[in-house]
Amino acid sequence: MSDAATSALAAPGAGAAGGAGAGSGATERDACDLEIYQIFRGQIEHEDDLIGHRVNWLLAAESFLFVGYETALGLDKVTKLRGAAITAHLTIYVLPVLGMALAVLAELAIVAASIRLNELRNQFKADLREHPSPIFVRCPRITAQKSHRRMGRLQALCVAPLFLLAWAVLLVVFLAARI
Repeated sequence: MSDAATSALAAPGAGAAGGAGAGSGATERDACDLEIYQIFRGQIEHEDDLIGHRVNWLLAAESFLFVGYETALGLDKVTKLRGAAITAHLTIYVLPVLGMALAVLAELAIVAASIRLNELRNQFKADLREHPSPIFVRCPRITAQKSHRRMGRLQALCVAPLFLLAWAVLLVVFLAARI
């Protein structure tokens, strides 16, 4: 948060008209509460960024695997060289397994970050109940409403299982066609 935003959120007595004395305890408390808010918000933003990076990484990796899979399918059908045919045929089995493994690993990492987000949100709410502060009334919400959070996480949580399903279907169809 910028210094200007911090100043705007500071207690009314904290400006030039404030000063030392009876109001300084409240000002110190507000500054401490604002720092706590910023720490929680920073951790939440970090976990949210991790989820975005993991989804983007998965999309990029899976895209390359799908291109490789299609290329291997084409080579498997047209190549006459024994070594190339064996490699293409093996690749057709390996890439779906690799794609499924990446999807599972990405889903575990995304779920872990989502759990951490819930822990941070719950910890902040518990701290706020235990130590209510008027500074939080002037701060933006730490997280969205429950329904908005669920809708926002839906895409991140569903991408990996969809890739897992797609690879499983491709592998099963390929195996069934070979029998």
